[in-house]
Amino acid sequence: MHPDLGSRDHLFVDANGRLLIDGVDTIELVRRFGSPLYVMSAERLRKNYRGFENAFKSMYDKVLICFAYKANSHLAVCKLLKDEGAGAEVASGGELHVALKAGVSPGKIVFDGPNKTSEELRTAIEAEVGLINADSTTEIKRIGRVAAQVGKKPTIGVRVNPDIPAATHPHLATGLREHKFGVWIEEAFEAYELASKEKNINVAGVLAHIGSDISSVEPFRDSVSRILDLIGDLRDKLGLEISLIDLGGGLGIPYSASEVHASTSEYAHIITSSIREHARERGFPSPTLILEPGRAIAGDAGILLTTVGVVKETARRNWAIVDAGMNLLLRPALYEAYHHVIVANKASKPSAARYSIGGPCCESGDYLAKDRELPKLAEGDLLAVLDAGAYGFTMSSHYNSYPRCAVVMVEDGVGRLIRSRETYEDLLRNETL
Repeated sequence: MHPDLGSRDHLFVDANGRLLIDGVDTIELVRRFGSPLYVMSAERLRKNYRGFENAFKSMYDKVLICFAYKANSHLAVCKLLKDEGAGAEVASGGELHVALKAGVSPGKIVFDGPNKTSEELRTAIEAEVGLINADSTTEIKRIGRVAAQVGKKPTIGVRVNPDIPAATHPHLATGLREHKFGVWIEEAFEAYELASKEKNINVAGVLAHIGSDISSVEPFRDSVSRILDLIGDLRDKLGLEISLIDLGGGLGIPYSASEVHASTSEYAHIITSSIREHARERGFPSPTLILEPGRAIAGDAGILLTTVGVVKETARRNWAIVDAGMNLLLRPALYEAYHHVIVANKASKPSAARYSIGGPCCESGDYLAKDRELPKLAEGDLLAVLDAGAYGFTMSSHYNSYPRCAVVMVEDGVGRLIRSRETYEDLLRNETL
């Protein structure tokens, strides 16, 4: 095992110093499918999902795990996880379309998002998705109107902002009063009272998603405490039985060796024990627990392979300019996020210099890594950017009119194309003169 790979046992460096993913040579993958290239490990996806599911189901009887499609919405990835038993958390009509195409049972789909259109809601209600989480009182009324038109009675929850701070990047926090998401917890009672008067909806859930890439479990415990108090009040004062508690996702992964993150077991224990304790204190049945993991399932299952085109060695900084940048992996530019980088064709060679890895886009902020100790780089070297399986391709763009790269799934020692490389004609497909 290469010392920089840590617990990523799907990655391996062979005797020739070449990086393999599930036994498949990354250099050969690029020769076959081109560069840049996203690669997903089917086995790692399964292992991560099964570990997450087992952690919760060993501690709590009623659990529904809905993979967050915003993290990775490739049809092959979503189908694999559906076959493992996962539901789907979707935040747009497009993600809902992917979930239905992947064969996810509508009853195992949760529809979130801060501004669902009437058209999106109509599709969801007609499909009979399991839960629609309203993000505002406006949306509660909109769901009621659309439901009346469709002639079906959807089950809804209300997204509640519990005012819980979480140690993560400010752009990834979602549970404070200043954030755009949900109903402020002090106003949640009024929102549920409004919802209870809507004749065409069934009010049965609550969503509290406090952020993403969170390293400690304490914020989740605090969120459960506030939400269960709210559920008790709704039962006592409105006679509402909230049977579904959706805690979203948010559990982070260690992108670097220095990061310390709670384990899935610690995460599951703090949530399930808190739910049981508060339900017992308030005297109501333990609700069904819904989780929406994304990063925890797909994050370390994917890598981005990118080829060095130019090396610039200067007195102030050495740059390696590669063929993938913020157009394919936005997280470093957007969040200053860290992704470990390995030279895939020189993985056994010692570090020789410090490099920053820049992308091809015409932006000074277009970089994948800064000031990394790497082997001596040259034109044609292949770099592997690790832990790129979540919020990688789904946040990609056509900036500078770069076509998006191909995506490969590795399974049983074989790399198979799950998304074709785009062409210049693809960029103009919907354009007119």
